[in-house]
Order: sequence, then C-alpha cells, then structure tokens
Amino acid sequence: MREPLLSHQDGVAEIAKLPSHLIRPGQASTEPSVSIAIPQYRRPQMLRQALRSALAQTTDATFEVLVVDDDPDPLRSSEIDRVVDDLNDARVRLFRNARNLGVYGNWCKCLQLARGRWVTLMDNDDLMSDGFLSACLDVVEHRPDARLVGTRYAIRDARKIERDRTSLQLGHRLKNRLLYGGRSIRSRRLGSSDFFVDYPFAGVTGVLMDRECALSIGGFYPGHWPAADAIFIARFIQAYPSYLLPAPLVTCQIFDNAASRESVMEDLVRQGLELREELIPRLGCCPDILRWYARLKALGFLHAMYATFHGKRPPSALLDRLGLPKVPARAVYWLANAATLLLPVWLWSRWRHAESRPLGRSH
Repeated sequence: MREPLLSHQDGVAEIAKLPSHLIRPGQASTEPSVSIAIPQYRRPQMLRQALRSALAQTTDATFEVLVVDDDPDPLRSSEIDRVVDDLNDARVRLFRNARNLGVYGNWCKCLQLARGRWVTLMDNDDLMSDGFLSACLDVVEHRPDARLVGTRYAIRDARKIERDRTSLQLGHRLKNRLLYGGRSIRSRRLGSSDFFVDYPFAGVTGVLMDRECALSIGGFYPGHWPAADAIFIARFIQAYPSYLLPAPLVTCQIFDNAASRESVMEDLVRQGLELREELIPRLGCCPDILRWYARLKALGFLHAMYATFHGKRPPSALLDRLGLPKVPARAVYWLANAATLLLPVWLWSRWRHAESRPLGRSH
C-alpha cells in the first residue's frame, strides 16, 4: 500500500553519504546567513543568467551562491567551471556530485551543502529580482515565528516558437492581482486551505526556508517525482509557520523540457488530485464540493499545460485515464479561474459561520 503523500519520507538520508567534490571554494571570509542554492544540470548559458540574478541581490545580509553540478561528465563540466570562473565572485561555491543524483537528489544535496541558516533553491532557468532576499528577510524580521517565506512569480516564455499563449498569461496575471493582491508587500500566513485553492509558488524558486526545518522533514523525496516540490512545500506548511509574500519577485521561464511530456503531465495531475484529497479532511467541510473543485482545477491545469507546450487540447484518452470530464477548452479556462477566485471567499464564509455558532448548539 502506498504511503500518504503528506507522511514523512526521507529523501536526504538517501544521498547524505554520496560524495560531492568541492571544485571552486569561493573566498568569502564570513559564514553566510543565507545560501542561494542552484541545483545545476547542463545548460551553462542559463546558469550564467541565474548566477547574475542571484549575485545582484540588494541586501545587507551575508549570502553565498552555492552551485551543485549534477553532471560529472568531464566534457561538459569544464563549461560549468568556465561560467563560474568568468564571474570571479568570492561568494560563489561550486560542487560537483561524484555521480548523477537526479533532480530531487540534487535538491537534497543542495540542502546538505548549504552553510546559511536560510536557504533558497533556484532552478538554473529561473531568475530572481534584485530585491528578493531583502523582501523575504524583512518578513522574517517582523514575523519571528516564520520558518518559510515564499513569493509569487512572473511568467516569461523564453521559447522562440510562436503559439497562442494569451490565456496562460492573462490567467496568471488575473490570479496575481485578484487572489494574491498584485504587487502587495504585505505577507500572510499560509495554511492548508491556501495550498488547496492554488499552489502559490513557482516550484521551489522564490521560497526562502529554514535549512534545519527543511532537513527535519526529509527534504525532497525522489519517489514523489514529478511533484516532489509541491509535496515538500505542503508538508513544510503543515509542520512549520510559513508565509506568502504576494509580490512576484522571481521569474519562471518556460522552455520545452521534461514537463512537456504527456507521461509527466499525467503524473503531475494525478499527484495533484491525490494531494488535494489528503488535504480535504484538514479543511473540515463539504468534501464533495472540494473534490469537484479539485477535478476542475486539475482539468484547468492540464489544459494550460497542453496549450503551452503543444498548442492543442489534451487527448480524450488522457482525460479518461485521469477521470476528468470533457469540457470545452474556453469553458475550462473561465470556470477554473472563477472557481479559484471564489473558493477562498466560500471557505472564509464557512469558517466565519463556524466561528459565530453559539457554544453547545448542534448543527
């Protein structure tokens, strides 16, 4: 029998004893309070952009930029070494794994090798605004209980091909403005209901977390591929006080990658449905309505992924395998966005109604 997604699964223990070689030690003289960790795999030009955005942080806090290269092939590793050498910045440390650990294994290795109390992971195809660290650390200063602070994100399609992506951009901007408050710099505590309504982050890019807390819950479990990042964040929110900063302070770049494969999309949707199913008892109301919402959200996500990567609707056979209804594409777009905006209002009204009930009265 499969373990629940929200149960403790230790991904760190699996890679803790596997060696990583220090290639460039950097020259920082003080221990950093923050580690910006980039789990690296090929794509040297993207790494160059990511490093520049990480090093451009305007903060008084001491920070390191940790690059952990998961490609031990010497023919390609020299290109990564050259990128780091060209920047010539004492804050950058470069490690290389002795063997390939895979996506989530390398993310766990980043947690293990980071020196700062606070760590943020950034995919090498994403970018940070120069005020990301200062904004997150400001939340930490004013909310001493915070063990995680995450920000919203902007979307940039970096592909050269031309496709109709208007709906994706409009839907994302609409959510940022109406559901998350646009460019607001006021943070709010995250709970199960927030996570159920809409995953607020770009994977783990734009999430600053307490390193020891991340290690204590086992890091990223490879058996949760391809949704280990979302499952990790859901588990973190259950275990430790976590906050959302609605301002989009990171940019998620879209490329044709593993997420464009139908098998990966199917697994993402299936795990998303399973994760929401596990969260329903924690919300304490109307499971049938919440299951209906979860299916609509999954359908909207699948349509958006297929439109983004393939410029078409998902095939009927895939919808059948996932048990999702066949709804016209435009209807899915508007229904999913409307439901995403209305569900928080409905959950809040249910909570307010429960709070106002007289003690001792049964309903």
